Amino acid sequence: MSIVKNNFEVPTTKVAFCGSMGSGKTYASTQLQLKTNAKIMSIARPIKELVSRMNLKDAGRGEHIMVGTVGRSIDNNIWINKLIARIDGDVIVDDVRFENEAKVLKENGFTIIYLNVPWHVRFKRVLKRSDDLRDHIQYFANESETACETIDKRLFDYVCTTESQVDEVIENMGINSESI
Repeated sequence: MSIVKNNFEVPTTKVAFCGSMGSGKTYASTQLQLKTNAKIMSIARPIKELVSRMNLKDAGRGEHIMVGTVGRSIDNNIWINKLIARIDGDVIVDDVRFENEAKVLKENGFTIIYLNVPWHVRFKRVLKRSDDLRDHIQYFANESETACETIDKRLFDYVCTTESQVDEVIENMGINSESI
């Protein structure tokens, strides 16, 4: 009896969306998930869990930013390493904001899509969806929202400025549920 190695490689979905608040990361992730069996995962999940465990009354974006910043000051890759450790199967990352996160994802075979949406479009989107506009807008220029603008553009596989471009990229990526 001989052993035959099957060289057929099943395509995997490893896509990450990078952008500032209101750029469309959630929209893009959801659109891609509709075409795949991939799970949407967030780098910020452990941050949200920590803030939740703190039982802070009226915890908002500021508390999440503070916890994220403290974690990064201890280990710049703490949050992205926690995400990488949780990955099992096809995944879409919906919240890349920092260059170190993009680098680690790239090293792990991710396609990275940067949503470079003009600030006035992002502002209108946040205005439309926010229950507490003040809690969001006061952090519009925070490092956690602007750092993606300084990421080395060579890390990005695609750069989109509109929803229609996002839809086109997703359509042309050749990813669908039949190929997975």
